[in-house]
Amino acid sequence: MSSIQKIDRIMHRKLHFRGHTADIYAILANFSTISNLLLGLAVIITILVFGSTVPVNRALMARLIVLAASFDAVDGKLARRSSTRPKLGAQFDTAADLVSFGFAPSAMIIYMFYIFDSFIALTFAGIYLFTASFRLSRFMIDQTTTKFGYFKGMPSPVSAIYIAGWFVQPNINLILAGFLIILISSTMISSLPYTGMRVVKTKFQIFYAIFTISIMLLFTYAPDSWMVNLGIVWIAYVTYFASIGPFHAYSTLVKEGHY
Repeated sequence: MSSIQKIDRIMHRKLHFRGHTADIYAILANFSTISNLLLGLAVIITILVFGSTVPVNRALMARLIVLAASFDAVDGKLARRSSTRPKLGAQFDTAADLVSFGFAPSAMIIYMFYIFDSFIALTFAGIYLFTASFRLSRFMIDQTTTKFGYFKGMPSPVSAIYIAGWFVQPNINLILAGFLIILISSTMISSLPYTGMRVVKTKFQIFYAIFTISIMLLFTYAPDSWMVNLGIVWIAYVTYFASIGPFHAYSTLVKEGHY
């Protein structure tokens, strides 16, 4: 038995507590989901409750969103490895995603645009929150949204980090930022195919996976002085990905005979 098989056997060991049964994979998956939720709540509370009285550390808020996205990626992989399926697992994960990738970025949008006009801030935040909620609800109802390794619509964690990329900018252009935020919001409710990281085999998927993970690591661990430039890189990358990504995905699906 290989070391990987031994680890897998240990992780599948079932634990019992008050009539509930779960293996270690499931426990770690739930821990990741809870961490995702708490990070999103920390962003919301910091911005909406304390943001009007004390300066908000924008770099830290962006890092928390990226960490939440990292936990979201991990909890799905752990849950799929688990041999137990908690009834509330998927619903709890979606609720956490709505907090971290729906409400938290909306709070960031309000904070960014409130200086221009409160109505504009609430409008942009409302549009983003609606589209993120729609995206997550559709994912829950229609599991074919990840069919053949592609997502239907822009994934909400990618969009949330996109908002975080704008959030760390010291100065933003109202028209440009507003237009691009609405563009990214519209891609979440679209039926356009976007590549994911569950299946990595084409050159575009390999590039997407490596680049995305690299930027997320830099967002998490790089010095604060890097954050503005990292935000610009992520904004440019996701804007390109939003526009060109569906063409890459569609051409690959056609080659594989799925269309």
